[in-house]
Amino acid sequence: MRESTKQTLAILITTVLLAATIFVFFQLVKPQIFALKDKIAEINNKKEAINQLKEYQAKSEAVLQNYENIVIQIENINQALPSSSNQAEILAVLDVISRSKQMRLNSVSFKETKESAVFSENEGLKPISEVNTLANQNAKSNNIEILTKPKALEIQLSLTGTYENFKAFLSEIEKERRLLDTQTITFQNANLASSASALKGKKPAVSNIFNFDLTLYAYFQPIK
Repeated sequence: MRESTKQTLAILITTVLLAATIFVFFQLVKPQIFALKDKIAEINNKKEAINQLKEYQAKSEAVLQNYENIVIQIENINQALPSSSNQAEILAVLDVISRSKQMRLNSVSFKETKESAVFSENEGLKPISEVNTLANQNAKSNNIEILTKPKALEIQLSLTGTYENFKAFLSEIEKERRLLDTQTITFQNANLASSASALKGKKPAVSNIFNFDLTLYAYFQPIK
């Protein structure tokens, strides 16, 4: 076989192989490449969708947390300013606190007043009901429950115990969720208050036990 024939045959074979390679590339490989690109694009889209869902989840969790916080705040407000005087609950609280602080609760009396007041720096004391006038007008227009004028419950307390225990008692009163304002405090040494020694003309001994008389105010806001 001549050298020129061999070269021609080699060129022919190379051409055929190249053509076959190009054919295989366009018929088999190239579609797979396009399919792979489509898969990659689909994966990226799904990743973006997942990231958006995570953002929505974070926002929904934040909204839910805010809602739970609002519910807790509403519960705290309802406990601080309930819709009724709840005298039995107040009596139970006072009894528990006095026992825990080793104070003897001698007597408790309740008296409802007509209306409570709030303090304004510019106008002095004014009825707290004026604060809710606009809120009640809006409530009427929206057909929701309307708050009546807030009322105060006067609580007269008589206790016996040491001064330190009494301070601990007042500290616990201040921590109560139910709003309890201490208005007046009077106290006297228990021995000086005893009339038995005075009747005998003897000077009573001074002890560290005192009789305390307190006036507290609790508040509530009835609903029509």
